Amino acid sequence: MKKFQKLLICILFLALSACGGGGGDSGTSNSGSSSPPAIGQASVLTDAQIISAIKATNSNWEGSNGHLSNGRPAGIWRWPNTPDQRIFVYLPAASNSVEQELVRKVNAAISTYNSKLSAYFVLEAVTVIPASGNVIRVGYNNSWIPPGSTDYNSYCANVSDVAGSGSLINPDSKNNIANPVYVNLGNNRCDVTQEIVNHEFAHALGFNVHFDFFGNTKSPDNFWDVLATLYGNPQSTLAENLVVKHAAK
Repeated sequence: MKKFQKLLICILFLALSACGGGGGDSGTSNSGSSSPPAIGQASVLTDAQIISAIKATNSNWEGSNGHLSNGRPAGIWRWPNTPDQRIFVYLPAASNSVEQELVRKVNAAISTYNSKLSAYFVLEAVTVIPASGNVIRVGYNNSWIPPGSTDYNSYCANVSDVAGSGSLINPDSKNNIANPVYVNLGNNRCDVTQEIVNHEFAHALGFNVHFDFFGNTKSPDNFWDVLATLYGNPQSTLAENLVVKHAAK
């Protein structure tokens, strides 16, 4: 009888293991897959989860040339002088209905971000590129696709430091996000959802790689407190010294 009970337990364990989901998308960087799960109402992240996420996606990010190779100090990097200095979002004039829909979704993303995080930064849409300051430039149907790839849905949008490229954004020597930053939306072969647009703006604000609560399908997207903490602390703050902040509900 005991042997039979043990056999049943083993069968049940194997069945549950086989049903386990998870797994990320096709890339962990902001030039990889941009088809994230819908933003969900996940449980509130713990302070430890928030700090761990910042270390994974921002403060410990080594960049294309190696950690601190450009002489920048250790710690977090982001757009500077916020919220006093706004982060402008340049939207070129839309020339067709597809681009008009992308403009609508970008404006909706701006509204969502400002409703949750205006205590830390403010996004402002503009139709003329500012001569200076914090500027995110939006492009239409120019997302980066790896050479030879036909996986258009997985590369529906990305963020880069050159329009339409796959090169990641990086901090400068003062831990500012280095201008320019481009949000490349769509490739004429995929559906750019509102969730994708929201996701890409988080990359443009300093998330260089995905983490458990941002872009990985094993967990719902719940990154607002991570962004609040990133922008609620001075640049170059070490991860162990971060004061956890929270987005508006």
